[in-house]
Amino acid sequence: LRPIPYRKFGEASNPGPTVRMPGDGHCLYHALGWWAGKTQSQVRGQLAEVTWDTWRTLYPWDDGSAWNAFRLETKDYRIWGGADQIAVVAAMERLSIIVHTPFGDQTYGAGGCWHLQYTEGKAAHYDVWVPDSQISLPQPKAPNPATTDCQAQPRAVGGKKPGWHLG
Repeated sequence: LRPIPYRKFGEASNPGPTVRMPGDGHCLYHALGWWAGKTQSQVRGQLAEVTWDTWRTLYPWDDGSAWNAFRLETKDYRIWGGADQIAVVAAMERLSIIVHTPFGDQTYGAGGCWHLQYTEGKAAHYDVWVPDSQISLPQPKAPNPATTDCQAQPRAVGGKKPGWHLG
């Protein structure tokens, strides 16, 4: 089931609804999974399988040690995700992932768009942010790598194939 989004009224920086993710230490993976139509554990598992070629496009200076550490940390349920995981998803799927933060928007990758909302409180937290322009779409669309205007693409629902195809 898809959570019902709600609006944060009065916040000009957040004109669309926010879909709250559980605050269980896996919020980034839940948010990426919301867009992909996958569970947080599926997202972790698939991210941990990032190829060396994809990794090298992001981190050309790495000798393989950071790649191995990333894969081990991403599999470890005790470790939170962050910028590296977002960058790898964006590279693997040829997406733009825009993270809306209190200190400005951070964009990873290029292509069809997913939006996340990052907040800080007692701990860092990620939620899904859905632009108003995407709410009235009758059916979700798969991200289009040729898209350069970064229109958000909602995750698949109702048994339809998601737009994130990692395997």
